[in-house]
Amino acid sequence: MGKQKILTALENARKSHELQMHTIASMIKGKEVSETLEVDKHKCEFGKWLYSEDNHLKSIIGSQFYAKLDEEHTRWHSECHKISEILSVKEKKGFISKLIGSNKEDEMKREKAGIYHEQLKIKTEELLRVLRSSQRRLDAMDDSKFLID
Repeated sequence: MGKQKILTALENARKSHELQMHTIASMIKGKEVSETLEVDKHKCEFGKWLYSEDNHLKSIIGSQFYAKLDEEHTRWHSECHKISEILSVKEKKGFISKLIGSNKEDEMKREKAGIYHEQLKIKTEELLRVLRSSQRRLDAMDDSKFLID
């Protein structure tokens, strides 16, 4: 895979995860969203690329950089999963819903998701930092280090 394709994939990863943050923020505010949250790190667009054997990324950027990228990506999706579980649960109208009202229950869920969202913001910054670092590393490498498509 060529240098420019790898740099573009890392840039797309940044944009994708920033978009997911925007989607989560909208969900927490109670807005309807058309985007879905992908909580599986292997199924998001970046994950499909990152974990593909075809990109040879690990051998190009080195195992330590790759491991750090994988670690931060995994942490990000773990936090995202917590929020998704809270916001996607549609409970039956039980005793608590009847007691406090379903609007209040939804508000409580959004508030709880908001707390996790604050943690996810930190994880996002860490992921973006590693992506930028990987981009700088790749950008500094000589083109001869990359496989020609």
